[in-house]
This record gives sequence, C-alpha cells and structure tokens, in this order.
Amino acid sequence: KEGKSFYDFKPGMKLSDYMVVFLPKYKNADDEFIMASHADRLKQSACFIKSLEKSKNTKTLKPYKEALTCVTCHNPHISVRETNKNVFNDACQNCHQKETEMTKGIKEIGKTSEFADSKIGHSKLLCSKVGITKTSNCVGCHMPISGSIDIPHVSVHDHYIRKPQTTITSKKDKDALKQFIGLYAINEQNPSAFIKAKAYLNQYEKFEARPYYLDSAAYFLKDKTDAELKENLEPLVQLHFIKQNFSQISTYVNRLTDTYLLNTKLTRISYSNENAWTCYRIGEAFYGLGNAQRAILYFKKAVSLAPLGLEFKNKLGSALASTGQLAEAEKQYTEILNEFPKHVSALTNLGFMKLQHGDAITCQTLYFKALALDPDYEPLLLNIAGLYAYQKNFKLSKVYLERLLKKNPNNAQAKQALVQVNRMM
Repeated sequence: KEGKSFYDFKPGMKLSDYMVVFLPKYKNADDEFIMASHADRLKQSACFIKSLEKSKNTKTLKPYKEALTCVTCHNPHISVRETNKNVFNDACQNCHQKETEMTKGIKEIGKTSEFADSKIGHSKLLCSKVGITKTSNCVGCHMPISGSIDIPHVSVHDHYIRKPQTTITSKKDKDALKQFIGLYAINEQNPSAFIKAKAYLNQYEKFEARPYYLDSAAYFLKDKTDAELKENLEPLVQLHFIKQNFSQISTYVNRLTDTYLLNTKLTRISYSNENAWTCYRIGEAFYGLGNAQRAILYFKKAVSLAPLGLEFKNKLGSALASTGQLAEAEKQYTEILNEFPKHVSALTNLGFMKLQHGDAITCQTLYFKALALDPDYEPLLLNIAGLYAYQKNFKLSKVYLERLLKKNPNNAQAKQALVQVNRMM
C-alpha cells in the first residue's frame, strides 16, 4: 500500500493494512491456479462459504473457529507426507453425514456443480452409487491433483473443493474458452482505484506482459485535473514508461513543473524506492527525447533518494558523458564498481571513458573483464569492435561485429559499423 513496505508488517498484524494481494481471474479456467493459492482456492469452495456463514452467527471472538480452515484438515506440526489420508477424508465426513437431508442433497447437487449445502448425505448415498464407500478417498475426487501455472514440474491438490468437472482434452480448445476477467484482491473487499492500477502494472512487469493489463491500469488512473495528476503521477509515469510513451511523461512533468516535482512531490526515501524509480523513469523519458540536461536533473534526484540504486548511477553517468561531463561520469561508474565490481555495464562504460582519455590499455582491461562476465552483452561487443578499429586492427574489429550480428542480426549499429570496417580493410 502507499507509504508501506515489507518491513512494516510483523506477524500478528492485519495483512490488508500493509499490502493487498491480487490474483488473476479467468472465466472457464477453474482448474488453473498458482502454487501459493491454497487459501484463496479454499475460500471459493461452497464448503468454506457455508461453514463461514454458520460461524458468523455465533458470538465467538474468533469467527473462523467453527468454520472450515487450514487446520480443519492439517496439523501444522505434522508433515502432510506423514498424515494418514483418513484424517483428510474424516474432515469431509464430519460435515457431509446428515442422513435426514440426503434427499435434499441429491436434488440440490443435480442442479449445480457445487455442493448446494454443507450438511448433506453426499458421501454416504451419492458416492455409493458409483462404488465409493465411507472409507474412499474424498480428496482424490473433489480436490484433484494438478500442476500450478507458475511453477513447472510440481503437483498439488487443488483446494477449490467442488464436483469434478469434465476434462477438456485439447489445450487449444481450453485456451480458446479461457477469458481474462480481471485481477481481484483476495484479502481486501474494496481496494482503491489507485491500488488496482498498481496491481495491473506490477502484474504486467513481473509476471505477464499482456496489453490488457495496461489497458486496465489506464482505466483506473485519471489525469484530467492537476489534482488527479498529482495523486496518480507515479503509476501514470510507470504506465507510459512501459509503453515508451516519453512525450506523455514530458507533458505530465511540464504541467506540474520540475520545481514542484523535485522539491515537493518526489522527495520521499523509502525501502521500495518508489519516488526514486519515478525520477529514474522521468529521466529516461527526457534522455530518450534528446534532452540530456533535463534528464540529469531527475537521474541525480533518483541517486540522492536511493544512493545504492546502481542502475540509477549508471544512467546518470551515461547522461553526464553525453553532455561532455566526463570526469563526473567517470566518478559515477567508479562508485558503482566500488560497490559491485561485476557490474558489466559500468565496466563497459568506464572502459569507454578511459578510451576517450586515450588510455587504450586500461580500456581493454575493463572490456575483457566485462566480457568474461557476460560474453553476449551487445554494447560491450560493439565497444570492443570500436577499440580494435581505433587501434587499426580491423580484422579483429570485424570478428567482434560478426559475433554480435550472429547473436542479433538486426543490430543496426553493428551493421553500419561492419560496412565501415570492411571499407577500411
């Protein structure tokens, strides 16, 4: 949540006071879930819903005490592997055993794919029609083993307890039926539009780069008035940064002014570095638009808010170098490497600084140290080719350009450089 971090939450606190947890929801995809979704899947079950309704009518201080919860079936001190299957099946039998409501249960189950009532004689009568007895494995049928969609090569019982559904054999047919409904919060009933927008942006950046996540984020972010823009600035900047819509970011900044943003709005130091990231994205936007001087203002602010944000320093160094401030740029790269000697981009950039100062030996040392760490880093391969061209060794320059183009045949800079090197040869 806004102004909160992972460090604020301590065991025993209410999670929704600090963070809202979202999961994607799809229509016609009830059997798809992520690994860490047992609680959410259980809450979708009619068994849970009915038991919760009953517990809410009691005066107990613990509303879940009489309801179906994790500890109804699981002893947290005993491994599942060491727990007899009957423990789980007995938990089902404890509710589904009322003989007097058998007929009602049969009729209701015929109407719906869910358990219509948690107090029915399902296991004793209906299951017996298909050869299942009281000692049979309820879990195996109503909580089938499945894989998760986020972690490969694992299997887990689906905790969405329900009547087994017909299996769709064709994955293509199944995907065609599946429709994205939206992200929904599993631990808060009515999250704000701001929080929803952040959820869609994070879903796009961290899990699935699907365009409809960005469309949904845009729907929740208003920017018509200056008040709306001030409130939603950071996710709006993030949204248009993802879209590479730098001109829109520039428009937002011009509306609010550099003075307001740098001195009033974007001044908070936090564990999540949200203000620093916003400054970085604004800096990147101006740099991409060719305004390096204005980019430097925001890169410097990002570095001041997050001094250990090495990528912020790296981008600041690049912007400084592009405006001829070579000593300041070199200082940024040196600080990065003092903190993390294996930073490939900083090694590459510092090597280029050394070459500009005429120190080809140190440049080569830095380049090949970086190459040992990442032999496929394209800017580095291009720079090594440039170093050999500088030394009139066009044969080796060509080797590294061809190596780069073999990895990425569409690299325009490498193509142009190769033409030039061939002419020199």
